[in-house]
Amino acid sequence: MTEPFSFSLQIKKSKYLQFQDYKFSPGLHVIYGESSVGKSELINLLANEEQDKSALFNIDRINSQKDVKVILQNPDLQIISNTIENELAFSLECNSNDTKFIRHQLNDAKNKLLFSVNTDRHPVTLSGGEKELLNISTTFLLTTSIILIDDALSFLSDKMKKIVVNQFFIKQQNEIVIIWFTSDESDLKYGNTKWKLTPVEFSKIGPLQLNELPKANLQKGEFNLEINKLYFHYDCKNPIFNDYSELVNNFRCLGIIGNNGSGKSTLASLLLELEKPISGSIKLNCTNIKDIEIGYLDQFPEKLLGIMTLEEFVQLLIINGKLNSSLLSEINSKLCLNNIAWEDIKDILALDLSWTTLRIALIIILSNCNYDLLILDEPTFGMGSQQKLNLHSYFISYLEKKHLILISHDHRYISSICDSIIKL
Repeated sequence: MTEPFSFSLQIKKSKYLQFQDYKFSPGLHVIYGESSVGKSELINLLANEEQDKSALFNIDRINSQKDVKVILQNPDLQIISNTIENELAFSLECNSNDTKFIRHQLNDAKNKLLFSVNTDRHPVTLSGGEKELLNISTTFLLTTSIILIDDALSFLSDKMKKIVVNQFFIKQQNEIVIIWFTSDESDLKYGNTKWKLTPVEFSKIGPLQLNELPKANLQKGEFNLEINKLYFHYDCKNPIFNDYSELVNNFRCLGIIGNNGSGKSTLASLLLELEKPISGSIKLNCTNIKDIEIGYLDQFPEKLLGIMTLEEFVQLLIINGKLNSSLLSEINSKLCLNNIAWEDIKDILALDLSWTTLRIALIIILSNCNYDLLILDEPTFGMGSQQKLNLHSYFISYLEKKHLILISHDHRYISSICDSIIKL
């Protein structure tokens, strides 16, 4: 029987100077907090025996647990193998040297994967949600007593989250302490206990009433999307699009929604001609623009920068005529409205910035470039309710003159802002 996971915590900005004691019994505990309140920092402190210096917390471990496992927010940082099968096998090999047992468990794990895929496929070709599902599967193949989840279900649709909770969390709730840190208030409904983390407090709470986003009233758009008998696959056993057709006329803000692995991000790659259809066609045109300039933000925003800093990226946009340097002060002001100081982030590598900070900064930078259309893949990932509301207002202002395609599993957000929606 797993012992409760207990620790003492002091929040440095709290009005309480003393340490507060916390105890988490076996089961699922959900902790909600806006981005940048320190969820990842707290997880790092809880998971490491040697405590790092923290800017936000002081912590004293009461019980010493050696087998704490963390599911990271960025799924790419957890995947180490060159095929899905090897990734699953590696987790099993960490648990046993019995080849026969590993083979049996591997076949079982492949059958229980929550998405259809050829397991010889490289994980890099998976969507963000599929990578999250793979990491959840491999973590639960390991023997452990405590699992800390760092916003690692944020690419998943509500339908898929429910499946994960039932298949993995509930089945293990009597044996494992599962603490799920999330930026999505709606995830609180899954917890045996529910908590809220702020810069000054960490406390147990009751159910939260979700705030409704106001419905955008957009003017008629000038863009049209025509998809005709599209066929595309990464492996021929599991085609993503099979004779798929769609027609959307005069959109101002097009939303693309669907379950994980339905092809949302692949559709963006086809629109941008990063991928080519096996057969069929996909065409984007505009009433008044012949040569359409498209800006794109990947669901993994650090891929846009690579080894560049944000300052270097901005200068590259200016050099290539995509951004007018006179708009830099306006970008700075808009970042400040989102509690982001340009001077604090401009010289930091993308991988060293929080995903939410990087995502918001890149959205604001790209939206001030001279693109005719922006395609944003999972723009609200990792954002709390207030940050989503701020972005919603920002998009409404942007859409007075420009056009957007938003790709997301967040049906509620897409319905509030888009005048046209494709459901895959």
